[in-house]
Amino acid sequence: MLKPHDLKHALSEPSSILIVCDGSAPDKASFGWIMSTPTGIRIASCHGPASGYNPTSYRAEGYVMLSPLRFMHHYTTFNNIAQINSPQLVCDNLGLVINVNKALQYDDYYTNATLASDWDVLREIVWNCQSQPPPNNFSH
Repeated sequence: MLKPHDLKHALSEPSSILIVCDGSAPDKASFGWIMSTPTGIRIASCHGPASGYNPTSYRAEGYVMLSPLRFMHHYTTFNNIAQINSPQLVCDNLGLVINVNKALQYDDYYTNATLASDWDVLREIVWNCQSQPPPNNFSH
Protein backbone atom coordinates (compact mmCIF):
# COMPACT_ATOMS: atom_id res chain seq x y z
CA MET A 1 0.00 0.00 0.00
CA LEU A 2 1.29 3.44 -0.92
CA LYS A 3 1.78 6.14 1.66
CA PRO A 4 -0.67 9.09 1.43
CA HIS A 5 1.91 11.48 -0.06
CA ASP A 6 2.72 8.91 -2.79
CA LEU A 7 -0.93 8.71 -3.82
CA LYS A 8 -0.85 12.06 -5.64
CA HIS A 9 2.11 10.91 -7.71
CA ALA A 10 0.48 7.56 -8.54
CA LEU A 11 -2.72 9.24 -9.72
CA SER A 12 -0.80 11.55 -12.05
CA GLU A 13 1.38 8.84 -13.62
CA PRO A 14 0.74 8.30 -17.33
CA SER A 15 0.05 4.60 -16.80
CA SER A 16 -3.53 3.49 -16.34
CA ILE A 17 -5.01 2.95 -12.90
CA LEU A 18 -7.19 -0.08 -12.36
CA ILE A 19 -10.14 -0.17 -9.95
CA VAL A 20 -11.64 -3.59 -9.27
CA CYS A 21 -14.88 -3.69 -7.31
CA ASP A 22 -17.45 -6.15 -6.04
CA GLY A 23 -20.69 -5.95 -4.12
CA SER A 24 -22.92 -8.57 -2.57
CA ALA A 25 -26.32 -8.82 -0.93
CA PRO A 26 -27.09 -12.28 0.48
CA ASP A 27 -28.34 -10.99 3.87
CA LYS A 28 -26.87 -7.50 4.22
CA ALA A 29 -25.56 -5.58 1.25
CA SER A 30 -21.86 -4.74 1.31
CA PHE A 31 -19.15 -3.66 -1.11
CA GLY A 32 -15.39 -3.43 -1.51
CA TRP A 33 -12.90 -2.08 -4.05
CA ILE A 34 -9.17 -1.89 -4.64
CA MET A 35 -7.35 0.72 -6.74
CA SER A 36 -3.94 -0.31 -8.04
CA THR A 37 -1.25 0.47 -10.58
CA PRO A 38 -0.75 -1.78 -13.62
CA THR A 39 2.17 -3.39 -11.79
CA GLY A 40 -0.10 -4.39 -8.89
CA ILE A 41 0.87 -1.78 -6.32
CA ARG A 42 -2.21 -1.05 -4.21
CA ILE A 43 -3.03 2.66 -4.18
CA ALA A 44 -6.20 2.66 -2.10
CA SER A 45 -8.98 0.36 -0.96
CA CYS A 46 -12.35 0.64 0.73
CA HIS A 47 -15.24 -1.49 1.94
CA GLY A 48 -18.56 -0.80 3.57
CA PRO A 49 -22.32 -1.33 3.69
CA ALA A 50 -24.79 -0.48 0.96
CA SER A 51 -27.82 1.13 2.55
CA GLY A 52 -31.42 1.15 1.46
CA TYR A 53 -34.60 -0.73 2.13
CA ASN A 54 -34.09 -4.40 1.24
CA PRO A 55 -30.87 -3.69 -0.71
CA THR A 56 -30.18 -5.80 -3.77
CA SER A 57 -26.96 -7.03 -5.32
CA TYR A 58 -27.44 -4.38 -8.02
CA ARG A 59 -27.55 -1.65 -5.35
CA ALA A 60 -24.43 -3.03 -3.65
CA GLU A 61 -22.65 -3.03 -7.03
CA GLY A 62 -23.83 0.55 -7.57
CA TYR A 63 -22.40 1.61 -4.23
CA VAL A 64 -19.09 -0.07 -5.04
CA MET A 65 -18.90 1.77 -8.37
CA LEU A 66 -19.81 5.09 -6.76
CA SER A 67 -17.39 4.81 -3.83
CA PRO A 68 -14.06 5.11 -5.75
CA LEU A 69 -15.51 7.93 -7.86
CA ARG A 70 -16.33 9.86 -4.68
CA PHE A 71 -12.92 8.98 -3.24
CA MET A 72 -11.17 10.45 -6.28
CA HIS A 73 -13.42 13.53 -6.19
CA HIS A 74 -12.66 14.25 -2.54
CA TYR A 75 -8.97 13.43 -2.85
CA THR A 76 -8.44 15.72 -5.84
CA THR A 77 -10.53 18.51 -4.29
CA PHE A 78 -8.74 18.33 -0.92
CA ASN A 79 -5.30 18.27 -2.53
CA ASN A 80 -6.18 20.85 -5.21
CA ILE A 81 -5.25 18.49 -8.04
CA ALA A 82 -6.47 19.82 -11.37
CA GLN A 83 -6.01 16.71 -13.48
CA ILE A 84 -5.61 13.00 -12.92
CA ASN A 85 -5.47 10.08 -15.28
CA SER A 86 -8.78 8.36 -15.85
CA PRO A 87 -8.83 4.88 -14.34
CA GLN A 88 -10.27 1.69 -15.74
CA LEU A 89 -13.11 0.46 -13.53
CA VAL A 90 -14.03 -3.24 -13.57
CA CYS A 91 -17.35 -4.37 -12.11
CA ASP A 92 -18.79 -7.89 -12.21
CA ASN A 93 -22.43 -6.75 -12.59
CA LEU A 94 -22.95 -6.61 -16.35
CA GLY A 95 -26.39 -4.98 -16.03
CA LEU A 96 -24.96 -2.06 -14.07
CA VAL A 97 -22.04 -1.63 -16.48
CA ILE A 98 -24.47 -1.54 -19.42
CA ASN A 99 -26.79 0.93 -17.64
CA VAL A 100 -23.95 3.27 -16.67
CA ASN A 101 -22.42 3.26 -20.16
CA LYS A 102 -25.87 3.87 -21.68
CA ALA A 103 -26.70 6.70 -19.23
CA LEU A 104 -23.35 8.42 -19.88
CA GLN A 105 -24.38 8.94 -23.51
CA TYR A 106 -27.09 11.43 -22.51
CA ASP A 107 -26.91 14.84 -20.86
CA ASP A 108 -30.29 14.43 -19.19
CA TYR A 109 -32.64 11.62 -18.21
CA TYR A 110 -36.26 10.74 -18.79
CA THR A 111 -38.60 11.51 -15.90
CA ASN A 112 -39.97 7.96 -15.91
CA ALA A 113 -36.44 6.63 -15.37
CA THR A 114 -36.61 7.98 -11.82
CA LEU A 115 -39.23 5.35 -10.99
CA ALA A 116 -36.76 2.50 -11.54
CA SER A 117 -35.43 0.67 -8.54
CA ASP A 118 -31.97 1.89 -7.48
CA TRP A 119 -32.14 4.83 -9.92
CA ASP A 120 -30.68 7.11 -7.26
CA VAL A 121 -27.38 5.22 -7.17
CA LEU A 122 -27.14 5.06 -10.98
CA ARG A 123 -27.80 8.81 -11.20
CA GLU A 124 -25.06 9.56 -8.64
CA ILE A 125 -22.57 7.49 -10.64
CA VAL A 126 -23.44 9.36 -13.83
CA TRP A 127 -23.36 12.76 -12.09
CA ASN A 128 -19.90 12.03 -10.67
CA CYS A 129 -18.63 11.02 -14.09
CA GLN A 130 -20.01 14.22 -15.61
CA SER A 131 -18.56 16.48 -12.91
CA GLN A 132 -14.99 15.11 -12.97
CA PRO A 133 -12.86 13.12 -15.41
CA PRO A 134 -14.74 9.82 -15.67
CA PRO A 135 -13.06 6.44 -15.79
CA ASN A 136 -11.82 5.81 -19.31
CA ASN A 137 -13.53 2.46 -19.25
CA PHE A 138 -16.35 0.81 -17.30
CA SER A 139 -16.02 -2.87 -18.06
CA HIS A 140 -17.32 -6.23 -16.96
